[in-house]
Amino acid sequence: MITNIISITAIVILFLIVVSLSNETTIKKENHKLKIMLKDTKYAEIVDLLSDDK
Repeated sequence: MITNIISITAIVILFLIVVSLSNETTIKKENHKLKIMLKDTKYAEIVDLLSDDK
């Protein structure tokens, strides 16, 4: 009985670790995409400002 509880607890902990690592990599990918979008936006704003001066 006790070994069943321990094994189930270990499986649940491992599952939670895998889920948290998966979420962390997803968040990093989204963060990278947002940084690229921000750089593109800044570049577009600079180009827009330069084209307005002409």
